[in-house]
Amino acid sequence: MPWGLAEEAGRAVRWLEARGLAGADALVDVLGRPRPRPPQQQGIAWTGDCPIYVGAALTDRASEIAPKGVNVRVLVGALLLLPALALIARQRPLMLAWAGGRGFLGPSEVWLDGEVPEGLIRARPGNLRSGVKLLRVPPRALPDGALKALTALARKTYAPAHLGREGGAGAGPTDND
Repeated sequence: MPWGLAEEAGRAVRWLEARGLAGADALVDVLGRPRPRPPQQQGIAWTGDCPIYVGAALTDRASEIAPKGVNVRVLVGALLLLPALALIARQRPLMLAWAGGRGFLGPSEVWLDGEVPEGLIRARPGNLRSGVKLLRVPPRALPDGALKALTALARKTYAPAHLGREGGAGAGPTDND
């Protein structure tokens, strides 16, 4: 995943975990899939196989999406779309609906009712505020399985020891910036 999208993924997981939702587990599920393709758009409908790619595309077009809403479908990890939709909701509050649940995202509010979002999510401008209000909670400890899986993925980014500074990696001994 390109660095910019990896940063988006990190922000999404932090946002979800701060609200008591299993963002790390969702990210592990997404990263275990084959390399994603760019999302497709047809009118207000967006589809993709990776919620990180789709979420980044949505936030890049937030000013177009906020007034009319959006329908989004991803193959796995739809929970990871909520932080992107929350950024869009800063411009205009959104009512959410998906099979098994609904929610509301406002400039500083998050309300969810029902199951964790999966599959198709419909987001429309509106102010419906029924459901369970999610308050910012202390970050939870990541589940052992998610932590081990994410650590294993992080290790793939390490340079081998023989390619360290002694092997010529980095700026060298005079790096002073």
